[in-house]
Amino acid sequence: MKLSKREIMSLSILALILVSIGIYKFIIQPQEEQFQFLKNQRDIKKSQLLRFKKEVSLESKLYAETLKLEEQIYSKSKNLFTSITQEEIILLVDEFSVSTKLKIPSITFPETRIESMLQKKDKEDENKNDKEKELDLKVYSADLKYEGYYYSLLDFLKKISGYDRKIIIKDMNIYKDDDGYIRGNIMLDFYTIENIIEVKESIYTWKANMGSIVGDPFLEFNDYIISKQSKEIASEEIIESKMESSLTSTIDKMNNRPMPEYKRNNEHLVRRTVLGFENKNDMFFEGNDKKIYGEITLDKNRKIEGESSLNISYNFLEGRERNTVNISINNNIPILGQAYGMELSVYPIDKSNCSIGVIIKDKESKNYKLSLTDHLNWDGWRALTIEIPMEIRYPVEIEGLYIENLDSSERLSGKLLIDNMELLYLK
Repeated sequence: MKLSKREIMSLSILALILVSIGIYKFIIQPQEEQFQFLKNQRDIKKSQLLRFKKEVSLESKLYAETLKLEEQIYSKSKNLFTSITQEEIILLVDEFSVSTKLKIPSITFPETRIESMLQKKDKEDENKNDKEKELDLKVYSADLKYEGYYYSLLDFLKKISGYDRKIIIKDMNIYKDDDGYIRGNIMLDFYTIENIIEVKESIYTWKANMGSIVGDPFLEFNDYIISKQSKEIASEEIIESKMESSLTSTIDKMNNRPMPEYKRNNEHLVRRTVLGFENKNDMFFEGNDKKIYGEITLDKNRKIEGESSLNISYNFLEGRERNTVNISINNNIPILGQAYGMELSVYPIDKSNCSIGVIIKDKESKNYKLSLTDHLNWDGWRALTIEIPMEIRYPVEIEGLYIENLDSSERLSGKLLIDNMELLYLK
């Protein structure tokens, strides 16, 4: 059967229509569905990205608010005991006794008790709901038996009332003997807020090599009272020995060589990062002479934690009796609570005999230069630790860092990295 031209034309058009429908259904339509699916996925990822950015911004805001609250808590609680022990009470009473010449033959400790302090949550709701928040305070009591002259007793009471932290005289009796002495008992209460403050401040600190023996606290001179301790014990040897025993070897990926790394021991320490060196505008470079040149930049490749470390470049240009570079902090960092020490990670790019340390200021605006090391001659990162002197009066602030060269024959320029400044607290 022979098809006419019209029939052939009709069949060709039908075949073309069928092919077009097949191409659309089996090729174009699946691609459109896939495109729509990818578009939806893109919208989901965009919304997730926006949520993550919002969470990151909230995290930094919450961190700033947390630091602000910590400062407020410290300012309101610095005159109160965060914690205390019977041993510390004995040493404290002995300090008062020695300075006032009032004899304390015996101290008795009644059983520690818990007292509840009720605080109004909101004065405006006092008549409506009368909501109250209950806080338990741990109270240590000490019953002191004393003997001495009248003015010694007055001086002793002044010492108690003038002490940095509040001590409550709960009860007291006094009588006079024929020998001219007055005798009696004083009951003291020490209220602690250890359930409110995370960081516990110790009134006295024992060096690591003293063991558990602190001597006789009733001797006229007590070697272990902080206010009378001198700098006779060189803590740097103890710190260096601890660091050497904790060094492990890793590989510096940038230089392909072994790099010492400090292995932190958190067993007896609470760490608090106070400066991560993420923003160079938080500090500035200055020398003790106008001719000393230098700059600070951020290094995002070599770091310990966070996004970057601080790269310090300095050039003393000429030999002097004392060449010093200061990295000053724009806003001094308060040391919240009584810290045991500080730690700073240092990477000397150029080795030298320069020393590096931290500058702090105490309650009397007296500056202390705490040396972390007197040489910069190792490879890679090393965490340097220094104890905070026990005789410093709180509150204390961190003012900055210093790099010092006392040998004019040494090289006059150099570079180093620093990162992750932490405060160390004893648990």
